[in-house]
Amino acid sequence: MKVRTAQKEDCKQIAIIHKKRLPDHLIGMLSVGLLKRFYESFISEQSLFLVCVDDENRVLGFQLGGDVCHIQKTKKIFVRKNFCRLFFYILFSPKIYPQIY
Repeated sequence: MKVRTAQKEDCKQIAIIHKKRLPDHLIGMLSVGLLKRFYESFISEQSLFLVCVDDENRVLGFQLGGDVCHIQKTKKIFVRKNFCRLFFYILFSPKIYPQIY
């Protein structure tokens, strides 16, 4: 096992891990494709985004962090760029409704 900086190629595996480990979390209810896009938006020099990989380069876990202002700004940009997808996904995914109060 080794720890390295996350790359865009890792984001699908990261999204799958997120869905498996946090299925009831609002973001975890999104599709793997949207989660992949979400995590891709954090691949930058301003984010601390690490993955733990096995000898075959499969992602076993991940850690995302960084400056709070940068993280919030990145989230806002993601929502703005994907607003229509998010809106329709939430609108047509009744499983999300009980989570919104």
